[in-house]
Amino acid sequence: MLAAIDTSDPLFIQIRRALSRLVTKGVEPYWILDTTRELLDLGIVHDRASKLGLPLDDEVRVEALVDVLSNHVNQLGSRSSSILLSTVLGLNDPTLLDLAAGQRRTLAGQRFRGGRRTVTAGTIRQYHEPRALDQLASLLAAHEVQYQANGPAPPLKD
Repeated sequence: MLAAIDTSDPLFIQIRRALSRLVTKGVEPYWILDTTRELLDLGIVHDRASKLGLPLDDEVRVEALVDVLSNHVNQLGSRSSSILLSTVLGLNDPTLLDLAAGQRRTLAGQRFRGGRRTVTAGTIRQYHEPRALDQLASLLAAHEVQYQANGPAPPLKD
């Protein structure tokens, strides 16, 4: 079982800030390398990269980070948060990376409640996105703490 992470924990804050920057361009490799290197340095990302069986260069670490983010987004307690972050970060659909952040938020708002009722991009950005990013940062930080304390964590369920 994962320990709860306090939102004042420096690791949580570091991860949360990096995730906020990631929203701007999504999981574009150049953007990850330019703005969120601290995510590439997480032990859980290095562990995933080493399992790819390739030399640990930036490209492999970016691929591992995207995989770690996808797995963790899929494990969030809320399906709405998973849909929102998958869309806003451009996970699992590279065509989303061609869209501006505002366009990805608009699309997330259309998908957010199963398409029954659209949520505006502004509401996504101001209300739902910060909460979903907090959830993701907390989960990533908890897994990182567990990894640092005990070595590799058991794999997340798909």
